[in-house]
Amino acid sequence: MKRNVLLSLIILASYGAKAQFYGYETPVEMPSMGVYDTSMMTMYLQGLRERAALNERMWEILRPVYEQAYGLYNSGKYSDCDELVSKVFRTYTFYNGQEYLYARLVYLKGMSHIKLGSLDSGISLLVMAMDDGDLEARTELNGLFNSLYNTALVCYNRAEYSRCLSNINTALKTKHASGDAYILGGQAAEALNAFEDAKQWYKLAKKAGSPIANEKLKSLRVKQKELNNNQK
Repeated sequence: MKRNVLLSLIILASYGAKAQFYGYETPVEMPSMGVYDTSMMTMYLQGLRERAALNERMWEILRPVYEQAYGLYNSGKYSDCDELVSKVFRTYTFYNGQEYLYARLVYLKGMSHIKLGSLDSGISLLVMAMDDGDLEARTELNGLFNSLYNTALVCYNRAEYSRCLSNINTALKTKHASGDAYILGGQAAEALNAFEDAKQWYKLAKKAGSPIANEKLKSLRVKQKELNNNQK
C-alpha cells in the first residue's frame, strides 16, 4: 500500500492536474455561474470531467505496469524494462491530457537505453519525456550535458579536437546549451583549420550571450587573413 501511494506521488508531483478540450489546456474545473451558464459551457465542463475520469481509470489500469517497470529498472534489468515499456506503447493509446502517464514511461525507456550504452537514442527519449513535462528527464538531461561538456573539455586539452566536437554535438542533443559549449566547439573547429565551422560556433556563442564571442570572431578573421596572405 505504501509503495503504491509513493509511486503515485512521484508521478503526479511532476505534473499539473490539467485536462484538454478541443486542444486547449484548462483547469479541470471552472465556476458555473454567469457567462458559464450556457449549453456550450455545460458540455465543456462535462468533457473535462469525463477526461479526468478517463485519466483516473487509465492510471488504475497502468499502475501495476509502472510498478513492474520501476522494479525492472531499479534491479538493473534494463532490457526487460525497455521491452515492457515498448509493449505498453503497442497496447495502449495515450491521449492529450495524459502526458504525465506517457512521459514517465518514456523517461524509464530513455534511462534504460542510456544504461545499455545507447546514448543517442536515450537522449532522444529523455528529450521527448522532458517536452511532455517530466522534471526528472530535464534534470537528467542537464546532468548529461554537463558531463559531455566536461569530457569535451578534457579532449580539447589533450588536442583530441575531433572527439571534442563529437562530445559537444552530442551534448547539444540534450536541448541544453551554453555560450561556453559553443566557444569550445569553435576552438576545436579552429584547431582543425575548419574556419567556417569555427565562425558558426562563435556566432552561436554570441547569440547565447558569451562575453568573449566577439573577441573570438575578430581573432579568427585575423588568423584567416594571415593564412591567406601566407598562401599567396
